[in-house]
Amino acid sequence: MSLSAGIQVAIEAIEEIKNRGLTDAENLATSATSEFRHNRTPLHAFSSFPMAAEVAQQQDAAYQVYVSTIDGVLADLRTFQANLGGNVNSWKTVDEDTQARLIKFASNFGDTSLQSVTANEQARETYAEKLGVPADQGTSTVDSGSTAEPGAEVPPSANGSSDLSFG
Repeated sequence: MSLSAGIQVAIEAIEEIKNRGLTDAENLATSATSEFRHNRTPLHAFSSFPMAAEVAQQQDAAYQVYVSTIDGVLADLRTFQANLGGNVNSWKTVDEDTQARLIKFASNFGDTSLQSVTANEQARETYAEKLGVPADQGTSTVDSGSTAEPGAEVPPSANGSSDLSFG
């Protein structure tokens, strides 16, 4: 079984992640790194000794790597958020288009008689006697657990249904 077959998430939940969840993550990352970003140790604070200058350069490089990485994470979150928003809009459009097409398709049958229904009704009338139902009673449901002999009269169902079912 594929992973995607087991995951179902409502569009509204995805919008919530996009609107609140990712914004919360961005705010948390920004606030958690704010103190670090604003407390950069100046290079001259390490003294003028050659070894201290080398440590200062390494510390500054590590600082830059950290800040660049956090900035990259935030940029990735913003890109993911924008892509998620675009996908949600596409899903909604597909849902709306599908709904409109189904409504249009169904409306084509609203005022017309379906051939299957007409054929079924005519066959019921034609074969009512063979089904064991007098023509003036219409037809009745034949229960799949029926013990009636072929050709025996079957009383109309209690619910007045005129459907036939065979099991």
